[in-house]
Amino acid sequence: MGIGLSSPASAQTTLAKQGFEPFLTRGKTTWSVGTGVRVDNFDWNIASDITGQATPNILSELTWRDITLLEVTGGVVHEEPVDLSVINGDLHLEATLTLGMPIAGENQDSDYNEDNRMDEFSRTLADSDGGYAAGISAAVGYKFFLTGDPQKRAQKILRSKTPRTAKGKARRMRALQEAMNKATPTVTVMPLIGYAVDQQKYTMTNVNQIIPAIGPVGPTDFDWHYQANWYGPFVGLEGEVRGQKNMLRLRGQYHDLDFYGEGYWRGRAAFRQDPSYTQEADADGFLFNAEYAYALGDDYALTVDATYMQRSGEDGYDKTFFADNTESIQKFNEVNNESYGMQVGLRYNW
Repeated sequence: MGIGLSSPASAQTTLAKQGFEPFLTRGKTTWSVGTGVRVDNFDWNIASDITGQATPNILSELTWRDITLLEVTGGVVHEEPVDLSVINGDLHLEATLTLGMPIAGENQDSDYNEDNRMDEFSRTLADSDGGYAAGISAAVGYKFFLTGDPQKRAQKILRSKTPRTAKGKARRMRALQEAMNKATPTVTVMPLIGYAVDQQKYTMTNVNQIIPAIGPVGPTDFDWHYQANWYGPFVGLEGEVRGQKNMLRLRGQYHDLDFYGEGYWRGRAAFRQDPSYTQEADADGFLFNAEYAYALGDDYALTVDATYMQRSGEDGYDKTFFADNTESIQKFNEVNNESYGMQVGLRYNW
């Protein structure tokens, strides 16, 4: 989104748009890129049968802790003036792509004989510094101006009776410039709705058997990994306060999700490899984001933002595929994912 003062060139452009303009040509488009660090925690567990009532009620549990990723995010936003009767505001269109590369983390795989994680008969520890994270989302919203609407100030000047002479146009442009630069903070609130798809690949290397105390298991380049997929619609609410040089934005989102996971236990002869098992569950989650931006000029701004996300699912099913072409189905008790990160970036108004 645009931050900072309007230049004479932008004021002249506004003057040129007094007549009808086709849709998606009257607003502004903003491109942004950011990079930073994100930390993920992810876990799931299954029961010993499909009902979840047999002993043990937790047969196997896998946990990935402190998965540290280097993350890059790119986004595009277009905001178009679309007034609803007496309500003045902008139609908001956005799309975001995020890519992450894990650089550190660890995994624990535990199996139990008794209920509630009692009588642990197997435990492995492994490194988890490979894989990837990728996400894409798109959303549409309507931004309501509560105070300091620059569009309304500009429209008032454009409707003035200033003569259409060269001097009159110059006066109007100066007045428009002053209106756009007015120090009154712009306060907006925006409901939005969208759809997001997110995928993570969690790896297990340098596997070490702790219970029983066997030690390293197989070669260090074992391709044991798990792929988590989250997808579904979301609704959100965003508030923004914008001054001449500074902007603060807060956003919250609720996600209604489907979860689908696949595990590849390559190197273990008992399991098929394409994949070794699949898991499905209904899920939901929340995302909170805070962003600060400082204008470097009319078209550029530096940004700093922090994001917290939590999502979970339960009461699904796990289907395991064995090398002898048999299958088993267990209750997928739960899956949990939490992440928090921070990015710095650059925004350009086009």
